[in-house]
Amino acid sequence: MANESLRFGSGREALRSEDDPLLCGRARFADDVDFPGQAFAAFARAQIAHGEIRRVDLSRAARMPGVLAAFAGLDLSKDGLGAIPPAVVLPKMFAAAMPPLAVGKVRYVGEPLAIVVAETAAQAEDAAAEVEADIDELPAASSVERALGARAIWDGAPGNVALDWSDGDTKAVETAFARAAHVEKVRLLDTRLAPSAMEPRAAIGAWDAKEERYTLVAGTQGVAVVRRLLAEGVFHIAPNKLRVLTYDVGGGFGMKVQPYAEYAALLYAAYSA
Repeated sequence: MANESLRFGSGREALRSEDDPLLCGRARFADDVDFPGQAFAAFARAQIAHGEIRRVDLSRAARMPGVLAAFAGLDLSKDGLGAIPPAVVLPKMFAAAMPPLAVGKVRYVGEPLAIVVAETAAQAEDAAAEVEADIDELPAASSVERALGARAIWDGAPGNVALDWSDGDTKAVETAFARAAHVEKVRLLDTRLAPSAMEPRAAIGAWDAKEERYTLVAGTQGVAVVRRLLAEGVFHIAPNKLRVLTYDVGGGFGMKVQPYAEYAALLYAAYSA
């Protein structure tokens, strides 16, 4: 019996273009890219899962050494920025759009409240820690089951149900179960999925005033999707006015297909700072 080594179920050899640069130290990730005049950004984030925002005070952060600019969610919304829409919306489904920075409410622990831009990464981190947020905490649910019927996270989704969908002949199914000699019930629990990439959520935003075009450098798995959703949903511009560049992706596992809120905030800061 031949002992054959298979690669992903195939005995054929495959040439991989990424091996040479990755193994020889020539890969390019976010920290390997530099723009002229590049600054650094850090985010102040929500420490609770659900609450109404009374105030986000940037005054202390703005006075910290090296700080070039600081913005909160209201700054972005006043300048006409929208929210990131879902990539896919089914008929009769509530489409929860994700704001670049929280406005009015926070809806999860870690939601970005403000972005601080400074001359160095350390200065940005120090200043972000000085952002003061006054938030009235609201009840939060830690599971899908507990969220059903709980206080709505989004006003347009009562009971926290985004889509109530059925198909087929309901009466025929009920009749079949009623006549069945035996009925089994099963409860399925889908565990929480937490992808963990080698390169975390990192990106570079740039604005070219001459070309009137944004550039986002990020290790994304969905360049076309990211460009479309940010251009059309957030900045209300033609997609050709926003360029998305991806060199190497330090692990994605599907979580880097859609744009993150931080991408939009970085681009806004690059334009405004």
